[in-house]
Amino acid sequence: MACNSADELQSWLRVLRDSVRIPHAARREVMKLERKTKCARELSGLIVYCVATKPFYINDPKPDFHCMASFTELVAAKYADIDHASQFLKCNNTRFSRIYPDKKRFDSSNYDPTDTWNCGCQMVSLNYQTDDNWMQINQGKFLQNKRTGYVLQPNFMRSEKYHPHKAETLAGIVEALYMSVTIIAGRNIVRTRGRGIASPFVEVELTGASYDSNKDQKARTPTAQDNGLNPRWHDSSTFVFGIKNPDLALIRFVVQDVDVWGDPSFLGQATFPIRCLRTGYRSVPLKNGWSEDLELSSLLVYIQMRARKESTFVQYPPLQEILEVHQDTVLDQLRPTQSLTLPEAVPAPEKSMRHSQSDELVSSPIKSRFLFTRRLSELSSRRKSDRDAPSTETS
Repeated sequence: MACNSADELQSWLRVLRDSVRIPHAARREVMKLERKTKCARELSGLIVYCVATKPFYINDPKPDFHCMASFTELVAAKYADIDHASQFLKCNNTRFSRIYPDKKRFDSSNYDPTDTWNCGCQMVSLNYQTDDNWMQINQGKFLQNKRTGYVLQPNFMRSEKYHPHKAETLAGIVEALYMSVTIIAGRNIVRTRGRGIASPFVEVELTGASYDSNKDQKARTPTAQDNGLNPRWHDSSTFVFGIKNPDLALIRFVVQDVDVWGDPSFLGQATFPIRCLRTGYRSVPLKNGWSEDLELSSLLVYIQMRARKESTFVQYPPLQEILEVHQDTVLDQLRPTQSLTLPEAVPAPEKSMRHSQSDELVSSPIKSRFLFTRRLSELSSRRKSDRDAPSTETS
């Protein structure tokens, strides 16, 4: 380095020393802060969208996209009413909001999270230690997206004309539908408390948007008295639901027991988003209050979905008709292979072997296999007796 004077040389040396010393001092301060906060500065620098701030105002003209506000359920319910829901939804389109239970819930009960979901709130906290219906709806809501814990909001929630409490704002955006649910039978429905045989009945209800979550959408089957092993309800338990906003709707099956005093008690439940359902015959696995599987407990249902303009439903085909259609295929599978040859003249079966026409209507693969096996054993015994009989010919 060439300088014009010694003073200029010293000034350059001081600048070089400072350029080395200052970064080292800053780095030591950062390391000291990381040890104190137990958080790396690089990781902390990534948190730019979840900075906790004071609750924002709905009419704030300049929202901060990186801020996240927390509300109690009471404040959120005030923002989610019919007068402020549209503006609250617009705020949640640009910012994060977090809802938590009120401090007065000493019993750890939960509140209805659907209104805040419908207004675009991203994080709705519940008391996981309580197995109430709102916790079960929360578990059913996040069955979507392969249970990753994240559910993408529908596109219409970012539309300017959409209002969470007004179904007419969905015209031309979301197609409403009719859904028919037939509760056919159940299996292995047992009492979780006490002894005895359960007398179950099934309640089917919808929850979601405020115009879909009304009392008219709740239906109930008759009670199967003293039959928890295989209760049947058949055609008397077909319910039709009109769903105006299927993207936000969930269906909930609740199985309850009627005791000797006529009071219902919880046995099992299952909650699913409407968009995750498939039509036809379906087995609904039942879960307990904490959404844990109940071993072997399930419901057999038949589901149909139609557009609102197609209000007619086809009567579901009985299971017996399906067995009759596939009976020939089942019998072909049970027939012997080509290596097994039977005599041309097969003797008529005995009277005990003959079965009535009513038995044919309820034939099953197990019964067909039993009859075929019995026929083979009978033919084998006849051949053996013919072989062992003394010959009448003389040499």
